Amino acid sequence: MNVKQAKNFFCLGKVFVKKGEWEEAIAAYHKAIKLAPDWEEVKQYLADAENKLQQQEAREKLTIAEQFGQILATQGKSHLEKVAFGNRIKVDSNLVDDYHLQGDTLVEKGEKEEAIKVYRKAVEIKPELWEVHHKLGNLLQEKEELEAAVAAYDKSIELKSDFPWGYYKLGDVLVKLEEWDGAVSAYRCAIQLNFNLPFIEDKLANSLHKQARIIQELAFNYYLKAIQKHPQNIELYYKALEIKQDINLCFDLASILAQKAKFDEAIIIYQSITEIDSSSYEAYLQLGNCLTKQNKFDIAISMYKKALELNKQLYCLLAKIEEVNLTRTQWDVKLTTVYKLAIKYNPNCFKYYDEIGDIFIKDEQLDEGIYWYREALKIKPFSWETYQKLGDIFSRKRNYEDAILMYKSGLEIQPESVDIYKKIKQVIEENYAITNNSKYYIDSYQDAIKRFPDSSEIYWVLAQELDRQNNIDLSLSYYNYAISIEPKCFLFNYSMGNALIKKMEWGEVDIPSKQYLCEKAIKVYKNAIDINPNYTKTYQKLGNALAKQSRFEEAAAVYNSLIQIYPDYFIAYHQLGNLLMKQGKFQEAIENYRYVITLNPKFHGVYNLLGEALQQEGQLTEAIACYKKAIQLRPDIGIGVYKKLAEALAQKKFINSV
Repeated sequence: MNVKQAKNFFCLGKVFVKKGEWEEAIAAYHKAIKLAPDWEEVKQYLADAENKLQQQEAREKLTIAEQFGQILATQGKSHLEKVAFGNRIKVDSNLVDDYHLQGDTLVEKGEKEEAIKVYRKAVEIKPELWEVHHKLGNLLQEKEELEAAVAAYDKSIELKSDFPWGYYKLGDVLVKLEEWDGAVSAYRCAIQLNFNLPFIEDKLANSLHKQARIIQELAFNYYLKAIQKHPQNIELYYKALEIKQDINLCFDLASILAQKAKFDEAIIIYQSITEIDSSSYEAYLQLGNCLTKQNKFDIAISMYKKALELNKQLYCLLAKIEEVNLTRTQWDVKLTTVYKLAIKYNPNCFKYYDEIGDIFIKDEQLDEGIYWYREALKIKPFSWETYQKLGDIFSRKRNYEDAILMYKSGLEIQPESVDIYKKIKQVIEENYAITNNSKYYIDSYQDAIKRFPDSSEIYWVLAQELDRQNNIDLSLSYYNYAISIEPKCFLFNYSMGNALIKKMEWGEVDIPSKQYLCEKAIKVYKNAIDINPNYTKTYQKLGNALAKQSRFEEAAAVYNSLIQIYPDYFIAYHQLGNLLMKQGKFQEAIENYRYVITLNPKFHGVYNLLGEALQQEGQLTEAIACYKKAIQLRPDIGIGVYKKLAEALAQKKFINSV
């Protein structure tokens, strides 16, 4: 191989190209390739030069045809008509050639949209023009109209099956579509016809690699399904792990092996996990457990220490290490001691306080449990679950006032909790001697109100029960009573706002009444936010109520306030996008919907709305992809999305045909 001499011919070819001397350039490139057969860049330049020469020859033919047409024009119309009608096939053939050549000229000028139209007219008249189908495929691929490009290349190949570039270009499009089976087939045909095509080996290898990965992933998923049916079949785990070293599957296999006392095998699997992920403290922890079972105490302790290094919150391992050190003696340590030790090292860990409280309650040491739960709330004051636990303890101690206070505090943080509501209702009924009888419960509550007129929670529970029975008017009056006694109670204001919206949407009321109810709900929700600015759903409901009154700027301000408090709360961006859609601000809506997907890519509802906004903006390809994604995430999403997808596909097809 004489590379230096090949470079000289390559440079010479470039000089001829600049002069427009295509035949000389082609000859020079051929000599360069002969000297350096593997030089792919020269082959590409050669292909370009041959294409340019072909276009030049076509233009020359067109010029001759035009000159001949001018001569015929001087001979009179009647003679031309005679020639045309005498040989109609010849005229059609000339017309096709004209369209073909005109298309080539438009491509050279960069007017590719017009070129597509002209090429399509050519193949309408004469469908067997394989070269035009190929050129059409090239242009459609550039426009990213990939499915149409595939159809064009397929037709070209059908007409001329020995043209390697047809398969080559088809393979490129199929790669973009991630249709690896088709891409592999196309590249194989191309390489059989011409093994010197640019990067053909690399493209075929890449497609084969992608195809193999998909097949492997499919096989792996079927093994997972088999494992679900036969979770104790160890052989299935090993076969699946031959395909992919999945950490979760390794943990499952090692756990089963340990259960079967196959500790040597379990240790090998846990060690493989640490090789895949050296930060997996759980693997080191389980290694320590397996080694302890084999009485390999020194190594076990080293594994526990490694787990402790990786997760500083595993202070209970200190007790575990001590237990292994003293394993030959009867050493029994209380779990509460372990947690106290953990708290000593990490006094700001809410979990430790909460869990030590659980242990004391399980041992019936209620006062100790109360103490530790209260300590937990100092670290995490918005833990409604902890308030619920305290309410349960006070209820068991028949300290109903404190139980009501704790349950109510939990509901202030999480007003949608049905479990806490049921518990507070039961305690209120026990505390105020209210008969739990469905027939007379209103009378019973009203009697309790007479006996305890300043107990706001009785009014609120009665309002809730009436609300559930759809007796909204009466429930609203009791919500008002509760708020008049305790105006700064978030729970009462929030509940009343919900009841007002419920009556507005479902009650048989006229339009002025609906506007009044909505306005009152807005006022109540604003009060609720002033009392407790941390509950996200209040902002959502306030924003929705404002939007119903077409107060879009105020609604947007509410959603933006929510975003400032919780910048990663995807529902806020979703609601803001919906608001912008109502205003016809599709581009701004698109931006918000895209951010929702960034925060929560599995939220199916946003893809449907993003598709709708994109369709409104004429971005049909992406809109179609969004509709498909929504259906993929939730196939039972509803017929409306399927209709939108069909409309977008039809709209795109119509535009492409014009």
